[in-house]
Amino acid sequence: EDNTVYVPNRDVVAAYRDDKNQWGSDLYKFKFSDLMAEANKEYLRELAGSNDTAKAIANAYCDSIDNRATTTQQVQDYTNTAAMMMDKYVFPEYKVRLCDALDNIAADVFNAQPIADECKQRIMDTHFRGEAENLFAEGCAKIDALKQLQDLKEKCKNALQDMARGYKGAEDMANIYAGLIDGAATQEEVYQLYEEGKKRIAKTLFIDEYWIDIDGCYYLGGFIEEK
Repeated sequence: EDNTVYVPNRDVVAAYRDDKNQWGSDLYKFKFSDLMAEANKEYLRELAGSNDTAKAIANAYCDSIDNRATTTQQVQDYTNTAAMMMDKYVFPEYKVRLCDALDNIAADVFNAQPIADECKQRIMDTHFRGEAENLFAEGCAKIDALKQLQDLKEKCKNALQDMARGYKGAEDMANIYAGLIDGAATQEEVYQLYEEGKKRIAKTLFIDEYWIDIDGCYYLGGFIEEK
């Protein structure tokens, strides 16, 4: 007969065990299975990966969490100790997983592989898990910034092409500024070139005689626009 009693809070296991009038300490076993304990055990098993030594450590400390921990602090202490013991066995594999993840992220962004390669080299050279994770986050941020820059370039180039409206002179101007935008290194530079391109295309779209140069400004149809 199973005389295991699952108590509602890990921190009161001892109180249940000591309440002989209610349970009788020799008749019942008291256990608690909470979300924290289950999550920590799952974390240790995932951390162990395929390394046999690390898996043995993880299994041993999962048993300790189940059978010896009576407080949430003990659950965390067992988890931290196991993670520290496993680290030298699993860290190399963990670094490889981070590098693979960077490659996958870079694959979806044009010209992002050099960023990923530089971060991967630094990840493989480090001896600290926290630093490896920070480098991974740094690489992801750089790749995301590159993607945002590329998206902005395409948006601005398309806007200039739309503005040219099929007029050859304006299209030539749009193509010139599209090339300049392609070479821009920052979003600020892209915006500056876009604004310049808009003005040049606007002037190209109209016959010169409609434009009057007044004190360094172009005057057309009732509005003033700076050169």
